[in-house]
Parts: sequence; structure tokens; C-alpha cells
Amino acid sequence: MSILQVLNEYRGEGFLLILYCIALCYLLIREKEAVRRALLVYLPLIILALFFLPPVHALYVRLEDASTYYRILWLLPMSMSILYAALRLFEKHLKIGLVVTALVLVLCGRLAYTQDQVVRAQNRLHLPPQVLSVADTITNDMGDAAFIKAAAPPELVPFIRQYDTRIRLAYGREMFTENWNYTFESSVYEVMIKDEIRAEELVKATRENLCNYVIVNQSKKLAGDPKELGLILISRVDGYLVYRDPQITETW
Repeated sequence: MSILQVLNEYRGEGFLLILYCIALCYLLIREKEAVRRALLVYLPLIILALFFLPPVHALYVRLEDASTYYRILWLLPMSMSILYAALRLFEKHLKIGLVVTALVLVLCGRLAYTQDQVVRAQNRLHLPPQVLSVADTITNDMGDAAFIKAAAPPELVPFIRQYDTRIRLAYGREMFTENWNYTFESSVYEVMIKDEIRAEELVKATRENLCNYVIVNQSKKLAGDPKELGLILISRVDGYLVYRDPQITETW
């Protein structure tokens, strides 16, 4: 994936990145105070320059997954810069400026609570209780391993790593978040979303992705028995089957 493709997908469907570029240009001209200019202008420009340098991209791809290159842009203080630039622009009419800025940001964004993965909180962690049960089952079984990799159904994927970052996943939200428009492929995801999960296809896909654990929703029809293919059933919890694959010994 090229640098421009990464930038285009990071931009999404809204105009926040465009607003940030406008704010950055405005602060470059208007902001004179040294510390704020360094934090909100010079540092972001350095980050952007590094992001667009092909050698940096090439080095990153060699060390990490190319699909995560956009995370460099997380270092940009986008929200802070947009709001601060708006305050400077409307400093003589502050109340009007705040209202206008709020409206612009709302119109340029998308309401987070309309997403399918957002559910009403059922505990103090604001996570579905099934996630806690499944994740605890895995972490209690994984022993001293620093990290393991798990194949989970899509409904659990957005939440597992919020609860325990030691559990890495075979695929992420990019597979089913429509407005991201990502073009990644995942053999594990393709098997998981079927109405009938074939055990042979599931085990083949999870082993290709070096998954130590496999989580199956019991509401899905399961053709075949993963235990006959070498997986060990360690728990039935909150409507999910949790398997360990002894053939996958790699941990991270």
C-alpha cells in the first residue's frame, strides 16, 4: 500500500483532515508564541515530513505491518489544532466562534453512537460481559506467555483488546467497518462470518494465521468437530466455545 493510499484511507469520509490542514496553515501564519508554535506547527510539520518520506515508509514496512502505517498520523494534534486555530480566528467574537466551530466539526464528522459495534454499557468497563468471560478464559489458560493470538467472531473483535492487550487478533475492525473502505483480506474472517462454519476450513485458516486460540459462537452451525482436528476445548462460556490449538506454539 502506497503512502498516498494510506493517507486517503486515513482521511475517511469526513473533512476533518482538510480542516486540520487549514488550521495548520493558519497557525503557521498567525501563531507567534514560541512554545505553542513549536507544538502545534513545527512538530506536526516534522511528523508529516517523516510520514511522506519513502525511506521511512520502507523501514516501517520492514519492521511492522504495512496496514498500520497510518498510525504515525495519530501523533498529529488534530483536534487541539483545529480548536485552537478557531479560537484565534474568533477571539474577538468568542461565543460566535465556538458555536460556528462546533457546528463545523459536527457536520464534518459522524455520530459514533450510530455504529453497530456501540452497545449500552452493562458493567463499569463498558464492555459486553461475554468479552470479559472469553478473555479471562484465555488469559487464565495462556500461562506465562506475554502475548497470544486468537481468532474471534466479529462481534467480539472490537472489544477484546480494550480489555486485555495481551490477546492479539487474527483480524480487526477494518474487516467489517463499512465507512473505512479497507480492502484487506482475512481467511479467518471469511470463515467466521458464514452461517455454517466448517471445522476443516476454520482450523486451516487459523493455523495459517498462527492462532493459539479459536473462539466459536455456539449459535453458529458447526460442521465437523475441531477436536478431531487437534484443537482442545478448554471452555464453554457465555455462548462461546473456546479452543486451544496445541500445534501453534509461537507466542509474541
